[in-house]
Amino acid sequence: METNSLPTAETKPPKLRWFHPTPGRLLIALLAVEGVLLLSERFQWFAFNEKKGWTVLIAIASVGVAMVLMLFWFVLALCFRWRFQFSLRSLLILTVAVALPFSWLAVEMRWAKEQRQAIERIHELGGQVYYGNIGTGRWNGTPLSRSAGWCYLLGDEFFADAISVDLHSSQATDAELEHIEGMAELEYLWLNTQITDAGLEHLTGLTKLDYLVLQNTQITDAGLEHLTRLTNLQYLFLNGTQVTDDGVRKLDRALPHCHTQR
Repeated sequence: METNSLPTAETKPPKLRWFHPTPGRLLIALLAVEGVLLLSERFQWFAFNEKKGWTVLIAIASVGVAMVLMLFWFVLALCFRWRFQFSLRSLLILTVAVALPFSWLAVEMRWAKEQRQAIERIHELGGQVYYGNIGTGRWNGTPLSRSAGWCYLLGDEFFADAISVDLHSSQATDAELEHIEGMAELEYLWLNTQITDAGLEHLTGLTKLDYLVLQNTQITDAGLEHLTRLTNLQYLFLNGTQVTDDGVRKLDRALPHCHTQR
């Protein structure tokens, strides 16, 4: 005699309601929080995003809190014989939730290291670097002390962007300007050195540059073509250069919002 293989009311597992907490749902919530933090870093949604570096640290802290809650939950489940179901899908979500913020941290640390090496080279040339995004101000002049909390572990550059570089009367050459290429947040730049048109090619990626001083340099009209990509440029000083009126007029057409002094 054939038996009925359909699950009965006694053998069918109870259906979980949408508000019933499970380890898998906790991990999905954690992944959602990390996604919001990642997007907020990109679009500056929250006030703490103005303080560079803290968003990724908050994401890592959220992983730590979730892991503590999961462990506490597991211990209680053993003590009170609660149901603690951890599926293969939950394990995959856990892997992604842990890997995402730590990969993000690795990228930020690598970028900070590259910026620190560039800043050290600028100091060797006799230049000055000023930071922003430290504390509550945009412009702070000097970096934080490395003895201050997290800065001691991760470095000032992890929490601060170099937004101003002064190479006035330094020994910087065209080749030395390569160190400035990675400073994507740079807004102010003084290059009163004997650079030529070739050196300006290293500035084409500084899309946030607002103030540029090229006084007493050896640039010509050909070098101004590299500056046409700096769409955020507002002030340009060309005193003591070999630039002509025709070159300035051509640049004014490409950058109508830029005030040029020659």
